Amino acid sequence: QGDLQCYWRGFCARRRTWAIRQRLYDARVARESGDADGEDAKTRRRRREVERRVNPRTQQDFELLYNELDAWRAKEMAVATGAGARADVLARETRALQTIDRLKA
Repeated sequence: QGDLQCYWRGFCARRRTWAIRQRLYDARVARESGDADGEDAKTRRRRREVERRVNPRTQQDFELLYNELDAWRAKEMAVATGAGARADVLARETRALQTIDRLKA
């Protein structure tokens, strides 16, 4: 009687710990596959943002380009010292504006 109960309790304990290990393993696999999907989504989102900047189509895309150009100009003007550096920044801004206008057509 005592040996049978000992074996039965051991069997139940092994089965319980195996179930716990299996749940932990399944959770880890699900989490890792979820991270891979998250990276995929990040990559797709990043690609879409780059595509919006390279080939703008909507008014919001052009607005985004103008706002980024304005932020870039403000940052460069704050760093630029001297009339020559400022003229260079303005020339680069003018070329960028011409490129954006060409993309509108």
